[in-house]
Amino acid sequence: MEMINLAIAVIYFYLTGVLVLKLVTPKRERANALYAISMSWILGLSVSTFAFFLFSLIFPKVTLIHLLAIPFLLAFANYYFKKKVKLVIEKRDLIGLAVVSLIGILLSISAFAKPIFSFDAIAFWSAKARAIFIDGRVSTETLKLFMSSDYPLLVPVSQAITSMFVGSFNLVFVKALTLITSLNILILIYYSVSKYLHF
Repeated sequence: MEMINLAIAVIYFYLTGVLVLKLVTPKRERANALYAISMSWILGLSVSTFAFFLFSLIFPKVTLIHLLAIPFLLAFANYYFKKKVKLVIEKRDLIGLAVVSLIGILLSISAFAKPIFSFDAIAFWSAKARAIFIDGRVSTETLKLFMSSDYPLLVPVSQAITSMFVGSFNLVFVKALTLITSLNILILIYYSVSKYLHF
């Protein structure tokens, strides 16, 4: 059941990002599929994290209902503005996906074969994410308890949101989120380099 909930969290981030990307793209413009995939994930994480901050200012505890309102509002905005974007797949996209998939398999073996042992990953990111998940909001009182409380909170908040979907805080799912983010950044780098070098 937790794996299904993790899949729902991944779909939520992608869906939110897709709706944001459609909203900011000019009408009837053609968009590269590889670019759309990677940017959708990054935008989904960013918008969801920002919304979590805003909800933390308004509500005593942020719930899944608050978070699920975001894609519904974005879908309504897309419908209202009648936004349509045509995705284009090029040959270089297939090469890029093959390369990133291979890297993803290697990273998955490396990431899931051993526990998290990095001090930064545990003290700075995962501990804050667990505290945000338990509190159900971002609060300065909680963050003051941690070292480097001025670090950016994109990673801990996105981990907390994923944990809210799953129903519990699990470092395995944190690894999965980090892995997906890394692969999407690799896709974006590949797309940018291939476009610049014209291959």
